[in-house]
Amino acid sequence: MAIEINPSTLSSPIPTVNGISVIWLGDWDNARIYRRNEGVFYDGSSYRANKTTSEEPNPTALDWDLIAQGTNVDTSTIINNHIANTSNPHSTTAAQVGAIPTTEKGIASGVATLDSGGKIPDTQIPDAITRDSELTNYYNKTETDSLLNTKANVSTTYSKSETNTLLAAKANQSTTYTKTETDGLLNAKANQSTTYTKIETDSLLNTKANQATTYSKTETDTLLNAKANQTTTYTKTETDGLLASKANQSTTYTKTEVDTLVNARPDNLIELGDVVITSPIDGQSLVYDDSTGKWINETVSGGGGGSGEANTATNVGTAGVGIYKQKTGVNLEFKKVNAGSNKISITDDTTNSEVDIDVNEANLTLGNLAGTLSIAKGGTGSTTASAALTALGAASSSDLTSHTGNTSNPHSVTAAQVGNTTAQWNANRIQGVNVHTTTPTNGQVLVYSTANSRYEPTTPASGGGKVIQVARATRNTPWTLSFTGNWQSTGLAVTITPLSATSTLHIIGSLANVVKSVTNNTCYYNLEINDGTTGFGSILNIGRRSDAYPEPVPISVFISAVNTATRTYTLTLNLFGSGTSVTSNVGLNYLTVMEIAP
Repeated sequence: MAIEINPSTLSSPIPTVNGISVIWLGDWDNARIYRRNEGVFYDGSSYRANKTTSEEPNPTALDWDLIAQGTNVDTSTIINNHIANTSNPHSTTAAQVGAIPTTEKGIASGVATLDSGGKIPDTQIPDAITRDSELTNYYNKTETDSLLNTKANVSTTYSKSETNTLLAAKANQSTTYTKTETDGLLNAKANQSTTYTKIETDSLLNTKANQATTYSKTETDTLLNAKANQTTTYTKTETDGLLASKANQSTTYTKTEVDTLVNARPDNLIELGDVVITSPIDGQSLVYDDSTGKWINETVSGGGGGSGEANTATNVGTAGVGIYKQKTGVNLEFKKVNAGSNKISITDDTTNSEVDIDVNEANLTLGNLAGTLSIAKGGTGSTTASAALTALGAASSSDLTSHTGNTSNPHSVTAAQVGNTTAQWNANRIQGVNVHTTTPTNGQVLVYSTANSRYEPTTPASGGGKVIQVARATRNTPWTLSFTGNWQSTGLAVTITPLSATSTLHIIGSLANVVKSVTNNTCYYNLEINDGTTGFGSILNIGRRSDAYPEPVPISVFISAVNTATRTYTLTLNLFGSGTSVTSNVGLNYLTVMEIAP
């Protein structure tokens, strides 16, 4: 159950305990919320969170699983004694460190020893080598290997005697925690003595040959036969340019930082911001709710489980012939559209996904038409208008009188055909009531006169307050102003040209979500106006506020346009402060000017 980690160092890669990944986050932080499978070190022991929690870890905590429990270690005595102990404190065997048994030294097929001259005695060389090799044909290399020549001899190498800080902080084997709790997963498994012995024949293995009947290959493998023996192979001593530029393992970087993307991931669906799960039951699904903008759990009806929808088709309408026939299995069957004769053509317009139905005029004759026609179209009947009219008969007087006396547009003339968009008439009536022919002046309205029984242009009485025009500016993005004793514009500016010198300008506005950097009373709001002739002038000062979060500032001012009908007014909302920084966050700031008629 133990894992090898540094209790104060974030783990990378993620260690595992009994097949469960543990995200090691180092020492426990009481200001942090931990999620499931995140591991910490606290009070000499290691823990793994089994749910999202801020509980303090301890061996009896419900939200934490104890991974390893230790006791305080005196590093100045136990660890130093452990490091300085040269009598194999870990009981490592010769086989574990790769030592060669003495029984294999100096024998054939074993490990050769060297004689006093540093050579291998020929008695220790296998017969196959001495029989097949001619040593006199080999080349004795006498050149100096420049790569090996620069290396230090074994006798001059450096023996490391410093304390390894990572190992020094580890507990001795005798002080480690021995797990005695029952493993629930393993406890449920059957013991070996109670396991089942399979006696059925494995059909796949049964067709295989037994070892005693297998074939021993004695032919020469041509691919292997062309390869050089080990004694004649070339030993590469050149420097590999690609590998030589790589860092040694001891100088590589071990990543210990927390991966914020992995660390912040949710463990359950309920932790997602757009999911709301309430008392779920078996068989429910997540369904998107438009009213809340979230996924909620609901029981879905209507043939779930992959059975599909019970679809059908129906002919609708009160007249005509339907093309739907029936449903067979999951197939909806429709009738084909067919031409009853060659007088009608039916074309499949695949380009436009249409079925085109048209009349074949060339296949129509007067005989195909109902009623009686005495004149054959293009035939040998009457060939003049007089003969045709005579043959067709004259219209009766009642037919003509009925037509000419019809006042309900018998010819179906449209408004466009009589020029409804052309200024060819002056309206002299409204709903049958006369309109006075007097030319109106600016600002007048039509008023019905009982005395004259007509509509007449009239100047409205005072106090009408009609809004002639409106100009508006808004700013709903964050902004910041820094002051050194001068004016700073908030960026809200409105320009308007009055239509009448007798009008009144109504100015309204608001500054919202304003935050001051200091709580002084040197910052106030100012509304300026530039009439295009005399320049800027202040018409309103609001403030001073000492609070750091002033309430929204409303603005409502009435001014007269005076004799300035030809001037253009520019209104600017400013802030003034000394040594103050002002910020507006997302609030809707606006400035509106309305021209009101007298």
